[in-house]
Amino acid sequence: MLDNFSYSELVIEKCDSLRSVPRMILSANCLQKFTLTNIPSLISFLADCFPISLRSLDIWNCRKLEFLSHNTWHKFTSLEILRIWNSCCSLTSISLGIFPALQELYIRFIPNLEAITTQGGESSPKLVDFIVTDFKGLRDEDLVNTLLKEQSLPTSLEYLFLHNFSGLKLLEGKGLQNLTSLQMLHMYNWPSFESLPEDQLPSSLVVLSLRECPLLEARYQSQNGKYWSKIAHIPAIKINEKVII
Repeated sequence: MLDNFSYSELVIEKCDSLRSVPRMILSANCLQKFTLTNIPSLISFLADCFPISLRSLDIWNCRKLEFLSHNTWHKFTSLEILRIWNSCCSLTSISLGIFPALQELYIRFIPNLEAITTQGGESSPKLVDFIVTDFKGLRDEDLVNTLLKEQSLPTSLEYLFLHNFSGLKLLEGKGLQNLTSLQMLHMYNWPSFESLPEDQLPSSLVVLSLRECPLLEARYQSQNGKYWSKIAHIPAIKINEKVII
């Protein structure tokens, strides 16, 4: 039985007949990291199936799984890392205001996601890493620029990774400038993006990484070009994994 063990990490994977997360996990009050992966039959969490000691939750390839209600997440005051990949397909919105201790949020391939908001509270005040990529339900400009315009991302954010935003051409500068702790901005596969808000990049930025962003690559390809001086103050610039400075 699980309650006979004192363990900090648990992985459940490839259990084709599992439909809900076992309630007995709640008794594992030392559990800090929990991973669910490749469970196509998994439908639900029980509302009280996780111990409040949980610090890291990974959900991978559990497409039928219903995400817990927003009201439930508030009680997980130790949760620092949440990663969701190709899972929770019924999820239409997620709020940054429901995770009081969250430091890293990674969300990818959630096909029906329509909004990322701060509904339910202040944006996660301790969030440091925000990685968002590959959405079909959200238009690029709706996601990124709404987050920036409404200043939904916390000023604690240090790492921002944005991947596969094919339709976005411009970025809201004022919201980006508000990220006063931002150290790394990573943009990957932005084929239509034309120009950074060069006069509104946060002064804290240490690394600018561009990969598969052809219009930006052309704009900044020459260190003698007229646009290079606008980003030359950034200590490290990577273009297609090549460090320029």
